[in-house]
Amino acid sequence: MSSITAVTLIPKPLLLLPAYASLADPAAELRAHCHAALAQVAGAGPEQVTVIAEQASPGFRVAAAVLADSALADLPVRELPVTEQTIDAVVAEVTAAAAGTALLVTGDGSARRDPKAPGHFDPRAAAFDAEVCRALAAPDPAALAALDAGTARELLAAGWLGWQVLARVLPDTRTAYWWADDPFGVQYAVATWLPHPTPKP
Repeated sequence: MSSITAVTLIPKPLLLLPAYASLADPAAELRAHCHAALAQVAGAGPEQVTVIAEQASPGFRVAAAVLADSALADLPVRELPVTEQTIDAVVAEVTAAAAGTALLVTGDGSARRDPKAPGHFDPRAAAFDAEVCRALAAPDPAALAALDAGTARELLAAGWLGWQVLARVLPDTRTAYWWADDPFGVQYAVATWLPHPTPKP
């Protein structure tokens, strides 16, 4: 992972913003998993955080809110918006990042998993999300890179751009934290990946 200390993936629903964290917090479980994943990152001792989110999405707002309530709250944060046209440029910036950088990627799976989902039901969603989750949990960078952009758009899977970045930065990592669920008809995944330990001489 070159200079990257740790990589984390979190979803980007507006429910993770502080305004929703009341006594009846609808995203309490999701919020707890995000904080647990970031605790793994904090344990790696990063010195700064780079956030990657789809341009013009709520990803940066959600990431800022989650980071502000985590052990990484005092670290400097850099935001890198990504589009289909800028994936290569964003990956280049990530791989050239200063030593001690933690990477935080935001994105969701399909929003068409059941009849009450935001995008209504699509029978292809379950199989698509199952492959995404398998590839993320493994991790399997080649499988992430192979995910079809057109299918992702049709299934309202807003994580495709982030997954393409992850496909390029996850080689030689191990999964340190993993959780996935679809509480609102949208596939959410939370994960942290760390470099493999350096073999002792």
